Amino acid sequence: MSQKLLVLLLLLFSPFISSAQISVSVEHGNQHVLYKGYENRLVIIHGIQSHWMVSSTNSALSKDSLTNDFLIKPLIDSRVASIFILDSISKDTLFSKTYDVISLPDPEIFFSWDEPGCGGNSLFVRYPKHSALKADFEILKHTCHFDPMSTCYGSGNSLSASETMLLKSIKPGEQIHFTLEVIGPDKIKRILSRTVTY
Repeated sequence: MSQKLLVLLLLLFSPFISSAQISVSVEHGNQHVLYKGYENRLVIIHGIQSHWMVSSTNSALSKDSLTNDFLIKPLIDSRVASIFILDSISKDTLFSKTYDVISLPDPEIFFSWDEPGCGGNSLFVRYPKHSALKADFEILKHTCHFDPMSTCYGSGNSLSASETMLLKSIKPGEQIHFTLEVIGPDKIKRILSRTVTY
């Protein structure tokens, strides 16, 4: 079978989708921005045809083998990133869109005791469970105190021995203040805080 005949058959029997029918949805919900350093999941409406090519600028582009969604990870220093869907047969650009690239929103502090039935004295920094964002944040260091003279220090996801001792000394109704320094995939260091009432 000649190459020209093969191309003709592909055009005849492949479902025809015009550029007006193609849309790309960003899973995290904000359809105008991508988060730097983060794998933003892009869902291509109507699926992806075998003769389409997907490319991007100012970013790393990969494909989820399980869902066939595309993951676009903008470079840390980029301000915009674009995605293109090209037809490898006709060489036409079927879809293109440019997104603003911004930093991730601040995550929240959670403790192991926030979860029913969970014990221990661990710290977690993440987005709420209902959020579509699933970024990983590293806890660099943290402090806790209930008055300026009682500050204790730690690092990582576990409370230090001094912080654990401080928690044990807290009386019902008293407040303890936590301050964390964290870093996310966008390489921004953030200072987060949370006050807990016992």
